[in-house]
Amino acid sequence: MSTQPIDVRELLTAIHTQKNVDAELCLDHGCLLKTDDPKPFVKVVNYIINLLTPLANEQLQVGLSLQKEKYSISFLALTETNEFPTLSEKIAEALSIYQATVEHNGEPGKYFQVLLKFPQSP
Repeated sequence: MSTQPIDVRELLTAIHTQKNVDAELCLDHGCLLKTDDPKPFVKVVNYIINLLTPLANEQLQVGLSLQKEKYSISFLALTETNEFPTLSEKIAEALSIYQATVEHNGEPGKYFQVLLKFPQSP
């Protein structure tokens, strides 16, 4: 049985709708996740949303950006907090099955961002 690519844009939109997240989405087309099991991906996205939602002063900003050989998903919370949460090490572990990576950065009192980077599926 061959693996069918999953449209990441459609998956993020479904998560947004089902969780009723207060977020602004800016999602490129053409980002595909080649997998038999999207559950780890969905769990990572839910974890990040649950982590950032309490920090956000405004809507979360979720971006899906297609580049030549990869795509990235950015989760951004504008915040007034000076203390940021620690990301679980299980995030990197869960993303490794997709050859994806996770990064985070922020500026206290301004924003906190989590960035997921994926290789583009053929």
